[in-house]
Amino acid sequence: MRNRTRFFKRRAVLAVCFVGLYVFLASKFGGTRETLVDQEHQNQNEETTSTSRRLLAHRTRKLNCTPPAILEFPDDFFTQKQRQHGGVILNFLVSFYMFWAIAIVCDDYFVPSLEIICDRLGLQTDVAGATFMALGSSAPELFASVIGVFITKGDIGVGTILGSAVFNVLFVIGVCGIAAGTVLYLAWWPIVRDSFFYLLSLVALMLVLMDNVVVWSEATAMVSFYSVYLLIMYFNPKIEAYLYKITKTTTPEYKSDLHEQKLKNESKSDGSYEPLNEKQDEQKVDSDHENTEEKKDPLLDSGEHLAHHHEYEKNVPHEVPDLTLGSPFSPPEGAWPRMCWFLGLPINIAYYFTIPNVTRKECEKWAVVSFISCIGWIGLTSYMLVWMVTVIGYTFLIPDSVMGLSLVAFGSSVPDCLSSLFVARKGDGDMAVSHTVGSNVFDILLCLGIPWLIKTTVWEYDSSVVINSHGLFISCFFILGSIAVTLIIIYHYNWTLNKKVGWIYMFFYFVFMIISVVVEMNAFGNFNPPMCIVDV
Repeated sequence: MRNRTRFFKRRAVLAVCFVGLYVFLASKFGGTRETLVDQEHQNQNEETTSTSRRLLAHRTRKLNCTPPAILEFPDDFFTQKQRQHGGVILNFLVSFYMFWAIAIVCDDYFVPSLEIICDRLGLQTDVAGATFMALGSSAPELFASVIGVFITKGDIGVGTILGSAVFNVLFVIGVCGIAAGTVLYLAWWPIVRDSFFYLLSLVALMLVLMDNVVVWSEATAMVSFYSVYLLIMYFNPKIEAYLYKITKTTTPEYKSDLHEQKLKNESKSDGSYEPLNEKQDEQKVDSDHENTEEKKDPLLDSGEHLAHHHEYEKNVPHEVPDLTLGSPFSPPEGAWPRMCWFLGLPINIAYYFTIPNVTRKECEKWAVVSFISCIGWIGLTSYMLVWMVTVIGYTFLIPDSVMGLSLVAFGSSVPDCLSSLFVARKGDGDMAVSHTVGSNVFDILLCLGIPWLIKTTVWEYDSSVVINSHGLFISCFFILGSIAVTLIIIYHYNWTLNKKVGWIYMFFYFVFMIISVVVEMNAFGNFNPPMCIVDV
């Protein structure tokens, strides 16, 4: 244990040194933006002359329009006219199938392997949700960003990150409140902590997007800032105990009534129980709130209850999802389940033979192998997804940023929604909320920062990444509003999450999407250059 603590402290010191090194290098060797922009356009123009299709794109650059990202993908065996006359339906079907494939690999294989890794590291549930669970569910966004930087060279990656960020904060938390089946009791510190870093991450992204150019120093700053977030997460137990002590508050006595019943059932021999309905839950919220005000326990005020709570979490391992994957060759009973089984048979067979199923006891030792294999499958399915969505967007002349904000963000965030809903149904509201907000910090700082850093330092040294749409910068202001909405609503309802709160979040999500799409479609000004029309 002492060696492990020394190891993490050493990593923390290295992270701080890395931030300091970045500040020094940025001040000494940061290039001017004008030179980098000219060099980037020159490199892009040289690349477009390699093939006949890219030559056509090169000619369109002389016009005031954006070359379509469809030129960077293989042919889909349809012409533009054929797609506009019904062929695009096939692209929609493939897109939805890729959504399904991503959801299966993340929910059935990737998340269970990460939970086993978290168990072995002995992480708290909220810390695991903000780090490893965020990594697992944000893998599609990471690959979408990589494809946007290195293949399409457009805004689909940034749009996906921003769209999924709002999807995670408003839509996913709303779904958890609606479908959890119980009132979720939330601790204030994990929400405030992750929302604060989410706010700082978004401000950093806005500073980068102000001039629509990303240079290496900005990309390095974003990646370095995530190390500060990891430092806070490492010292989270001490910080949390200190804050709860000075504010004379503590974690909830139980995370939900479902969680409380589960603990009681574990002490029973028969394991039977009668679930409460949500009306009883909400009545219990009010009564518990009144009892908390009347009861002044010095043990709770001293923070000892918090330490005991974390000690319990450390000693009791997280449960691996009870997924009966079984063999993909055994069809289920019923017409609808059998139809779903038949449609998902190709991807389930592929996953069955290439990914170790760690939900089985004998395969838990292969968790790392399962993790690596899942990364490969998520990369492949994400490429197919972005390819099909790009074709759909070009068919209807919809900008890449709009497709990223809407369709790609929705599809790539399905794992976030499923994994958060899963832990919310188990009564762990802290992990569900920390997972959604923490994954946004990962999305902005690493899913965007790492591809930008590689592109501007390794792939094309001292180059830059150009952002076409000015509307994405405006969308960041609305996302700032979503952070405020999240905190104000949860605070107003005494740090609880129920159906009423969930529907409020859903309403604000659709309001944000309507405003963002309208802005990107140039309804309020010329924020997004029109897409060039080419014969593909």
